[in-house]
Amino acid sequence: MVFESIVAELLNKYLGSFVESLDSSQLNLGIFGGTVQLENLAIREEALVELGLPILVKRGHLRKLDLKIPWKNLYRDPVEVSIDGVYVLAQPTHATKYDAKKDEESKRKKKTEELKEIEEAQRNALEDKAKKQEKDGFAVKLAMQVVRNVQVSITDIHIRYEDPVRQNNLSSVTF
Repeated sequence: MVFESIVAELLNKYLGSFVESLDSSQLNLGIFGGTVQLENLAIREEALVELGLPILVKRGHLRKLDLKIPWKNLYRDPVEVSIDGVYVLAQPTHATKYDAKKDEESKRKKKTEELKEIEEAQRNALEDKAKKQEKDGFAVKLAMQVVRNVQVSITDIHIRYEDPVRQNNLSSVTF
């Protein structure tokens, strides 16, 4: 169904860089009924680095992610995203041992992403000119409405921050 592929694409787009085991086949199972429930999703090591924080996730997982989609009133009612149980063991990026291969791979990945963003921006600029002449399609309007009307709730968050380099009383903190 068109709606299922749109939701799967949006979830992969917005959550794919934060969780490791997000599988689109899992998403398609419950979407038609208006609910999606994913459990025990592993958080990526680079999830907080993606947000611009100098923090690595040594271990982390989301216990449960629920998504409620009101298909009958999609333009009026909110899409509800509920995350329950966020567990993170984090440490500063400087605390990890230097790995030249990993560093080179990270730099190459970052450069590739930057190039893709530049190419996409150029492509979007050209497409925007064409789109001004045409009306947006149903799928684009629907996706934009869903993104504008999302309600997110997060409960049961546990974060432990450890700094193995520092040798004082604040080398580890639990929030």
